[in-house]
Parts: sequence; C-alpha cells; structure tokens
Amino acid sequence: MLTQKKRDAHRPVMYISRSLSPVEQRYSQTEREALAIRWACEQLRMYLAGARFKVVTDHKPLEAIFNNSNSKPPVRIERWGTYLQEFNFTVQYRPGKENPADYMSRHPTRTPGNMTDYKEQQQTEEVVNSLVRRNVPESLSVEEVRKATMNDPVLLEVSDIVQNGNGESRYTMKEDLGPFKLVRSKLSVANGVLLRGSRIVVPKALQRRVVNVSHEGHQGIVKTKQLLRSAVWFPGMDRMTEDAVRSCLPSQAATQQKPKEPLQMTEFPERPWQKISLDFSGPYPSGEYCLIGVDDYSRYPVVELVSTTSAAAVIPRLDKIFSMFGIPEECKSDNGPPFQSREFAEYAKTQGFRHRKITPSHPEANGEVERFVRTLQKFITTTTVEGSSWRMSLPDFLRVYRSTPHTVTGRSPYSQLFGGREMRGKIPQFSLSGEEDHEVRQKDALAKQKMKIYADKRANAKPSPIQEGDMVLLRQEKKNKLSTPFEGIPYTVFQKKGSMVLAIGKIPVFSFWISTYQVPTNARQVV
Repeated sequence: MLTQKKRDAHRPVMYISRSLSPVEQRYSQTEREALAIRWACEQLRMYLAGARFKVVTDHKPLEAIFNNSNSKPPVRIERWGTYLQEFNFTVQYRPGKENPADYMSRHPTRTPGNMTDYKEQQQTEEVVNSLVRRNVPESLSVEEVRKATMNDPVLLEVSDIVQNGNGESRYTMKEDLGPFKLVRSKLSVANGVLLRGSRIVVPKALQRRVVNVSHEGHQGIVKTKQLLRSAVWFPGMDRMTEDAVRSCLPSQAATQQKPKEPLQMTEFPERPWQKISLDFSGPYPSGEYCLIGVDDYSRYPVVELVSTTSAAAVIPRLDKIFSMFGIPEECKSDNGPPFQSREFAEYAKTQGFRHRKITPSHPEANGEVERFVRTLQKFITTTTVEGSSWRMSLPDFLRVYRSTPHTVTGRSPYSQLFGGREMRGKIPQFSLSGEEDHEVRQKDALAKQKMKIYADKRANAKPSPIQEGDMVLLRQEKKNKLSTPFEGIPYTVFQKKGSMVLAIGKIPVFSFWISTYQVPTNARQVV
C-alpha cells in the first residue's frame, strides 16, 4: 500500500497485491515478509527511485536486518538486499492492528507470483540472446561463401583460370595471384566455391570472420591453426591467425608463460665483509626463525635464532653480528616485514650502511643466501629425522660448513674471511700460505661464467624486448582454479632501468622484474 503524507494524513496512491507461488509458500516467515518489501519496491519503482521513503512492516526482525549494515541475514534475503541497494529507505516496525496494509494481505488478488518471475526470466533471456547475437561471431554457410566469392575479383579470376586453363602466364601477371600459383595443382571449383583439395578457399571479405569463429574457444595459435587448416584456406591465413590470437587480451592474460632474461651476475666485493646478504629460514615447529647473514666475499654464514621476524627482534641480533665482524658497507635483503619497516631504515642510517632490497618475487637476486637457506633446511630436516635437537647441533654444522672449501672460491669461508687463517677442527690439516687474492677472483669469475652459460641455456633466456611505451600484462598470484597467470588489465611502461621496469595502470605505479611480464609480439596492437 503506497501512501503519501499530506497535511498530517497519509493518503493512498496505489494498492498492489498478489498471492505466493508454491515455492514461495515454503519460505520462512521472515523470508516471506522480506519478499514483500522486495516485490513492492520493484512494482512501485517509478514512484520510489530517487526518493527517500519509509517501509512500514508488522514483522519486527526486518527492522534489524535492513537498518543494520553489519547484520548477516539469510542468503536469500541478502540477495534481495543487493537489489534494494538502489533505493533509499528505512524499515519501521508497526503492529498489525496499526498497519492498514494488513487488510490487503488477507484479501489478495489471484495473480500467482510465478507470472512475475516468468516475465523477469523472459526479459533476462532476451537481453542475453541480444548480447550473444551481437558479440559472438556467426557461423558460416556455404551459400555465404559462394556469394562472397562472386564478389571477390581475385577468386573470380582464379576460378576462371582453373576452369579455362592458360594459368601459367596469368598467374604471373598480377601480384595477388602469386600465392595461388604455388597451390595451382590442388585448386578446383565446385558449385561456385573455390577449393584447395577438400578445403574451402575463403574470400577476403570473410577471412577475419572465419578466424574469429575458430578462436571462439580461446585456444592457442597452434590449435586455432589446426582447426582452420582442417576446413578452409586462404593466403596469409597463418599470419592473420597469429595476429588474432596475440591481440586477444583474455587469451594473453590466461596464458602461462615464464619468460626469463639472461642472468646478471653480482660483482665480486673488493674485501671481506664489505657486502652481506640477509634472509630468514622458518618458521619451524617450535615457532622460531633463523636469521641468516652471508658474506658475499667469503661466503661465511652467520645464523641467529629469533622468535619473530619483527624489526624489534632483528635489530639486536644484527648489533650482535656487527659487534663481532664490523659494520658492512651494504646489506642486501628481500622485502620481508622487518626490512620494510621505518625502524630498520633508521637503523641502517644510524649504523652507516646501505640497505639494498631486491626485486619483489625474484629470490634469485639474493641467490647467495638463498642457497645457504636450502643447505640449512636440509641439515635441520636430517637432524630431526635422526631424533636429535637441531639447535644443539647447529654450532657443529656451522663449524664444519665454515671450514669446508667453497665450490666457487676453492677456499673455506673461514679462511677467506680471516685472511688465509684456517680453522682448527677435529681433522688435522695444513693450511696453504701465500695464496693470492686474484686467484680467488679468477675462480669466482670462471664459476659465475659457467653458471651463467648453463642457467641461460637451460632457461632459454633472451633479452626482453620491452621498451618504454609498451603495453604489458602483470603476473598475478594464482588464487583459485580459474585465476589467470596474468591480470586482464594492461599497464603502460614509462621507464626502464636495466632489468627493472616501471609501469602505470589502474593503480599508481608498479615496479617489478621483467620476468613477471607476458610480452606479446606486436604489443601495441594488443590493447
């Protein structure tokens, strides 16, 4: 019952009512009362849209459901609430004896509710069918191909050559007939349609359409070509198919690719403890983490146990390490929580070292310490399997690791850090004296060169062709089975620094590693 207040009295504007469908009769009482609000707002939309109004009901729970944004109603009522979001109203409770609409609910018209539902469903289907007709490429018929062939001068001339002969000279007279000369022995004409073997030669007016039809399922280049080659042919079909697939933005966003650039090897430091790399290992079942620091010159590892990865727990441990070995010039780390904090930035400024953060989602940039993390985790796992305490065995592990010659330098991390002095362990040994530093540098450079050649060859690494102004797609984390490897929204590259690019899109600025990009050929035409 729609009323309008005038001179302190509510005057009726319209009465509406209907009976419940068999399904609606099985709703709970609260759902039926909420259905009445949803249906009434829909029927009276022309009066209510854009106006603030009040809904009076004799069902008290609806007042809390619709007036409280933090309420969690049943799913069906929540779905109706989504529709009602376009209206500006409040729900007010009034007992049935004071509600004039109570009489209307006991004297409904005999219009079943499913008639309204059928009308809505019919309208929805009409909209969907209209979208399908507009956006989905229509299938081709032989009659359409025949008519388009009659309007294509190139195919008409080829058909005349096939039927009447004298083709050798006529094929060379026009440039458009050149591709047909290569397959002239397989050409034939049947019912006004030019064929290459059993495949239809598609006129130029229908070529783009037939390619779009073949790519309806968003298959890749190979599969789309195979589908086309099974039924049709025309000059330049492969090139047009490749362009169509590469310019399909949803296909690019859903294609799993991991392009890699050639490795960029780090520069060997000039002296020990000049540059160190930091990382965490854990958490372990006890809730502890291992704070790991590795000297890039000597590969000497330092391990400290922490209960949390906060800056408040990490900074005192670093103070302890720096008090033993000195303050380095540079500390390299990932983008973990402590290294992103303001406290750590102030600590780096106070101590006088440069904090270098690697590219997000690219642990290879901190490869020296990442490799030691794997070795440490293997030790902890092995010790746990033996039934021993890895905390008690950790000093023995570090002593053995530090005194073992490194595969790159050929010298133990301890000897390399402490200027040639060998660590005395349980095994007696003689240390080699007088070894020159340049030998270590040569071994380091040779090992890195071999590593680079092997890694680049294995990863099929190629320099990225991304340039400023290109349109690129950003790799995203896989959240569910339907998540695409790349976002469907393109970004614009506005700056490039080596292997780092800066791109801008729907959010302010992103910087990330080039390998996180899907790099389409002809990228400017993609978007």
